[in-house]
Amino acid sequence: MHNPGYVESDPEMIRYKDYSMLIHQKKLQAIKEKGSHLIDGSSPDSYTKSPTYKSKRPQIVTTNKMKEIAISKENQMLLDKLTKISRKKYSHITSYMFWPKSMNGVMRKKEAQKIAYENLRIAKRIEEKSPYLEKKAMDKGWEENKKYRCQLVKFQGKKTKTSKLPPIERTLSQSPTFERLSPINGCANESLATISKSVSPYLKEYESYKKNTLKRFKGFETSRSQITKPKAIKSLSPSPELNYSMAIPFEPYLFNKKHDPDMSML
Repeated sequence: MHNPGYVESDPEMIRYKDYSMLIHQKKLQAIKEKGSHLIDGSSPDSYTKSPTYKSKRPQIVTTNKMKEIAISKENQMLLDKLTKISRKKYSHITSYMFWPKSMNGVMRKKEAQKIAYENLRIAKRIEEKSPYLEKKAMDKGWEENKKYRCQLVKFQGKKTKTSKLPPIERTLSQSPTFERLSPINGCANESLATISKSVSPYLKEYESYKKNTLKRFKGFETSRSQITKPKAIKSLSPSPELNYSMAIPFEPYLFNKKHDPDMSML
């Protein structure tokens, strides 16, 4: 038989295939006529195939049984392991003892308790504090602070128990105390009067003390001028004499700045 999808290009090959097919058919016909009692050449009977519906229940039963068997095996393995562990001998003392991971575990616990207590206090303070401001309380506080300021202005010019001089600046108008003690409402005249009375006895002593300290400082500066001061540079052009000249800075820390505030400005 020829393939319907295949086309033979050689005509002699086509003729040979047709001839061989005829010989084959003749041989088959001869076999049927001679040996009909031996070979049944009739077409077989056609049987209608009835549909078979397999029930799913037996499959479900088998899967459940397999699961039960697997679970029972796992349970048996767990039971064997537990029995082996129970047969081993362990010391009962070490099993109930607690070993801390680090030496500072107690300190960390105390620190955590302290932080929790502080957080609780802050939360209580926030809860108890009112969410708004009272104008009456603020006015009352302002009046009290104003009274305290007037009292401080009156008390500042007086001598203390140690009979030490109060700190005095160069001039009263330039001092920060004068700015701090600016007139407020009713206590302006009182503050200026008390300051003038308290400062006047000590001005002469302070001026003499300042002159003496300045003289000592100038004398010391002239003695060190030969060592510390470099040569004066007349021109900006570089000269070979000044290649290795160096200025040594003067350190004015020989006098105590606490006793004389003017020395800190030098």
